[in-house]
Amino acid sequence: MSVVSVHLPLSVLAATIAGILLNSLFIGGNASLSYIAVPAVTALASSPSVSLGRKDEKLSDNESKVPLVKIHNKPSSPHLIRAWFHIFYQGTCTIAPLAILAALNFLYCLLRTFNPLYAISIASCLGIVPYTYRVMGTTNGELVKRSRAVVRGARDEKGLGLLERLHVEQGATGMESVGDVQLIERWGTLGGLRSLFAAAAILAAGAVVVKSFSVG
Repeated sequence: MSVVSVHLPLSVLAATIAGILLNSLFIGGNASLSYIAVPAVTALASSPSVSLGRKDEKLSDNESKVPLVKIHNKPSSPHLIRAWFHIFYQGTCTIAPLAILAALNFLYCLLRTFNPLYAISIASCLGIVPYTYRVMGTTNGELVKRSRAVVRGARDEKGLGLLERLHVEQGATGMESVGDVQLIERWGTLGGLRSLFAAAAILAAGAVVVKSFSVG
């Protein structure tokens, strides 16, 4: 009769599985922002919006019993920016910490086993941070700058408070001429690529788990 044995301490195995699950959650959350939420927001740019006509507009006899409806081809940019900002803030608060927690789990495993695959997992998790600041920094900075202008114009105290917590540098980004839709789509594309870091961490940690099992 074959017996399956695991050549890893139980605490290390548990921490490895926890790190893999955390990275899986990161991939799922990140993908939902980039491939579900962002397309939904940018779709507003091509969807017509409907509003009722003013009460003082004169109607013909045939129109008197039908409400006057106006079709607007594009929503105002402030609505797009505000929608993006709430997606960005929720992602920053809920999804980004998952990578840090996963890295801490893998660090524990590395200190217990000195397996270099855990070092790869840690580097992959932490690599999300410089990628976000270096590769996505300009896009994030420009969108946050536009968000700041929108919430100030609307006197949105809650929005201003959230912006202050982000500590994003404000200044010239070189992307001032890029449209809101294009900028948000760029953010979604770059953000989606961050899932590759988490996937690499899962593969490295998963290899450790697979190698730890033996049948004898």
